[in-house]
Amino acid sequence: MVFFCSLYGQQQSPCDPKPLLLINPNDPAPYKLRGDRCEGVYDPQRSGGPALTVSSYITAFDTYDAEADNALRVRWRAPANSASSPLHVRGYSIATLPSGRQYQMDLQPSVGASHFDLPLQIIRDVKLQRPNLAMIAWTSLKVGPSLREVYVPLEITRASHANTSIEELPQITIVPGRPLDEVYVTVELLGDDLRTVRTLVTKQKVRDIKYPAKLPRPFSFPANIPRPIFLPPIGVTGPGFYSITLSADETDGPPVTNDPVILYYARP
Repeated sequence: MVFFCSLYGQQQSPCDPKPLLLINPNDPAPYKLRGDRCEGVYDPQRSGGPALTVSSYITAFDTYDAEADNALRVRWRAPANSASSPLHVRGYSIATLPSGRQYQMDLQPSVGASHFDLPLQIIRDVKLQRPNLAMIAWTSLKVGPSLREVYVPLEITRASHANTSIEELPQITIVPGRPLDEVYVTVELLGDDLRTVRTLVTKQKVRDIKYPAKLPRPFSFPANIPRPIFLPPIGVTGPGFYSITLSADETDGPPVTNDPVILYYARP
């Protein structure tokens, strides 16, 4: 599971402290500082996760061959009013690896950067396949006296094809922590002050969202199976800030509603 934390004023190390406490010192690829990033595997704690997690936010994610490709080019476009706040980029395995370990990568780019190249050596060594790799980025915006966490979209290509345009629909990926009968999404357009301008979608069933013809609609939501939610069909079409609230009917439990997450949308 992915662990998020506020990063305002914390630029010393990109490392997430929790995996550092769970590494196996005998592991050949432990989670640790590797140059400009922390990357590696750790032994996950066996505990129940939330009913619904936003695991990634991307505008495009190219396929890759970890044996043939050397690196992934990761691009982003952060909001202009976040210039004083650090950006954090995280990659991680959605499900545990065949060895029972969890992969994670954390990077805090230098101020003003818009991309970095992620070497595929560790991903190759731990046999992490593309469908199991999630990527997400976030920053903190100061709104009045408080800080608000904002997700920033990523575009991920093979570094050797960094100038190739990928035509994909922007999407968030959700991962049910428990079996769910239905998932709903509510979307609000926000102003630069992160206040609601208008509601775009109210408790829309995810199974009713228009999906590309090449992808099947999700008619069930079993635990730990990633499901994409494509953003243009739910009103996320122009640059700006959006609030996304997810709720769900659990198969064997009461309805649940997540706290809203704030997305900044712009193509990198």
